[in-house]
Amino acid sequence: MNISKKNLFNLTILFIISRIIFYMFGVRFDANTLHYLQVLDTDLLKTRLLESLWHLHSQPPLFNLALGLGLKMFPHSYPLVFNAVYLVMGYGLVLAMFLLMKKLGVGSTLSFFLTCLFMVNPAVILYENWLFYSYPVAVLLCLSALFLHRYVQCGRTWDLTGFFSCGALLVLVRSLFHVFWFLGGMLVLLCFRKERRKQIVLTGLIPVLILNGVYLKNYLISGNYTTSSTWFGWTLAGMTIPFVYEDEFKQIRKDGGISFVTDEEFGDPMDIGKVYARHYPVPETGVPVLDRRMKADGRTPNYNSLLSLQTSRLYLKDGLYVLTRYPQAYARAVKRAFFVYFFPGPTDIRMVNRPAIRAYENAYNFMFARLTRINSQDINWYSSVFYPVRWDFLSLILFFSVVEYYLVLFFFLGWALFKAFQREPFDQAFALTLLYVTVNILYITLLINAFEPVGNNRYRFTIDPFFWITSGLLLAHYKDRLFKKKKKEGPEVLS
Repeated sequence: MNISKKNLFNLTILFIISRIIFYMFGVRFDANTLHYLQVLDTDLLKTRLLESLWHLHSQPPLFNLALGLGLKMFPHSYPLVFNAVYLVMGYGLVLAMFLLMKKLGVGSTLSFFLTCLFMVNPAVILYENWLFYSYPVAVLLCLSALFLHRYVQCGRTWDLTGFFSCGALLVLVRSLFHVFWFLGGMLVLLCFRKERRKQIVLTGLIPVLILNGVYLKNYLISGNYTTSSTWFGWTLAGMTIPFVYEDEFKQIRKDGGISFVTDEEFGDPMDIGKVYARHYPVPETGVPVLDRRMKADGRTPNYNSLLSLQTSRLYLKDGLYVLTRYPQAYARAVKRAFFVYFFPGPTDIRMVNRPAIRAYENAYNFMFARLTRINSQDINWYSSVFYPVRWDFLSLILFFSVVEYYLVLFFFLGWALFKAFQREPFDQAFALTLLYVTVNILYITLLINAFEPVGNNRYRFTIDPFFWITSGLLLAHYKDRLFKKKKKEGPEVLS
């Protein structure tokens, strides 16, 4: 058995053992997410799935489709089924990370060590046992990078199909990934693989047609060429209005800068549209997923309703007013967003498995343990000031050491990318994969910090595997410099 196969076998054994241990400590799959704002009403998923998906404009359709099929096919055992699916995805993510690091030139031992550390990361355990789209998105993004390297290296249609399929699935699961993001990756391949343009166009044609069909359908329903028409207004308002100081808000009210609807109901996601519905007409369509203001439970708003769409447009107008007149409020939100970004996620959601691994999570994330307990029930991450947070010298040193490490990774990626495109002979597979990793890290980082002040570290998990892979490249580079010898396996990372 060669080194790679031995490492893959060991990773498999360790993955199984680690999941058994976490189960023994009380970690259980959390399928109690069907009431989330991103999920369609349960009764509609069971009885009017296709109709509801056709009129779905607030979310990409694939996650709700998976939930609907799970509820239909396994009405009583769907938590167990999804648990098994997520475990398989977790195992796939572990293998994809290890293989991608190996292909990028990180040695077997270092790749194995970093993959093991990532595999038992508390955040990974929480996401892997949470029925939400965060984990599938991270898996698909990592797999897409692996397929990209394999395709550029070998030119097989199968690997190109895997790359485009993962990209299309990402667009259909998470609105962060727009169809233009997909087309951007396709365009880069067309530029660098000119001799295979026909193969690239023919392989990517079906995914492009499917994605464009979904976007055009949403345009006809909501007037927006996107898969999340209702969220942008609320997001922009959330990045401006809550960060206006009291004296500034008094002036806004005096000037009539925002509507009375936004003034009265904004800030409580459970009251979205409540005031609007009392003062403005909302047309009835006869389609429950568009007409219901609340879900069947009577407590959770239906974010896919026409009422929510109209309310979001009003929030967008008011958010733009605050942004243009009080840009300092938006600057405060961005500052807070970057602060939260560096915390281990998720911090905006109460994870039911946190009590089971609280001590382990604090030990693993020791850099934050003195500053605050990220799993403390006392912390209100939505308030303007974190409480309780210990702002002493040691806490700040530990926190800023984390920030500094992320900055080192960002600068290293830029330098490594420059060197990769300058190196002779040109390793196209390495360079294009590194470009893909770098662009996605920057794209996600800038996007989530521009529009989300609290949940951005949850969104960051999408690219966490890329940060670990970058760490492997960085450590491998300095290991080579320190010992002044070439690695015995794989291409040289940087020269």
